[in-house]
Amino acid sequence: RDRLPVHMFIHGGYWRMFSKRDYSYVAETVTNAGAIAVIVDYALMPAVRMAKIVDQVRRAKRWVLDHIADHGGDPDLLTVSGHSAGAHLATMLFDGDSRPSGIKAALLLGGLYDLKPLQMSFLAAEIAITDEEARRFSPINHSFDPSVAVGISVGADETPPFHSQAA
Repeated sequence: RDRLPVHMFIHGGYWRMFSKRDYSYVAETVTNAGAIAVIVDYALMPAVRMAKIVDQVRRAKRWVLDHIADHGGDPDLLTVSGHSAGAHLATMLFDGDSRPSGIKAALLLGGLYDLKPLQMSFLAAEIAITDEEARRFSPINHSFDPSVAVGISVGADETPPFHSQAA
């Protein structure tokens, strides 16, 4: 039997709410398309800092690459998508710190790629992004694995910051 492609999905929620359970419906779409779905969960802010969350999603990818063949998946056919905070976190799987990334393609939906504006947003008090975190974890400050095909999308009714950051 041929190994199946694998798709990782990372949920949104401004790094502070929701879990993989809230996005379990994504698995049905992925499996109906003939792939293995991996819906990634991560600890939430403010209980943990951004470094911990990024480490968790990177470790999830590493686990998939190391073990998905045991579950019928092809680690050479790994794609990733994420929504909102999940789109931001998905970029951390194929940035310059992750080469070779092992990711074939990424779909980023309604993500934020410059975290600096969060310091002045409605989230400021709750997630308290520091200058160092904004610098270190803003994808606009990173280089990326050029072999990854990337699609960036934003909803028509999203707020202006989502549109400007997707441009």
